[in-house]
Amino acid sequence: MENVDWTDEGEGVGWQDARDEAVEALYRRAEREGAQEFRLLVGEQEAYCWPGVTEAGELDLSNVRETMPRRFWTP
Repeated sequence: MENVDWTDEGEGVGWQDARDEAVEALYRRAEREGAQEFRLLVGEQEAYCWPGVTEAGELDLSNVRETMPRRFWTP
């Protein structure tokens, strides 16, 4: 069993706008909460992100903005 706390939500004009807003909200939350697992859900597309820590002990958010592809393809 997992504890999942969906903390932010919003709506965008389309999938791309919703994704961009969600990724920025995730970035801000990761800045505040540090290195841990985060989940991102846009429409039915779910993604996971684990910000890291640099060798100097600083929070590494370099992977957050690439959490979900900028373009979503469906067949």
